[in-house]
Amino acid sequence: MAKDRILLLEQLRQAGVDGDVNFWRERIQGLNCLYGVSQLAERHLDSVDALLQELVDFLPYPWQYPDATCARILFDGSNPTPATKSSRPAKAGFFF
Repeated sequence: MAKDRILLLEQLRQAGVDGDVNFWRERIQGLNCLYGVSQLAERHLDSVDALLQELVDFLPYPWQYPDATCARILFDGSNPTPATKSSRPAKAGFFF
């Protein structure tokens, strides 16, 4: 997947697309995250709990510092535990 990102960034440069490379890198990273979540959803059509657990394991990877990131999903009283817990205090939170 990293080779795909590098190739896309090179194609954007060759096409004369204006903008900061970091901007495009972040957009690609966000799209890759959405794609990963959709793949997980397709694999777990029968089990919401299994999907939520895999999402908890997957979500830290798209962040800038995945080793210092952990995820937790609260849904209908369930609380999947992250595969690896960070000992650092949370600095960002997203509630949906």
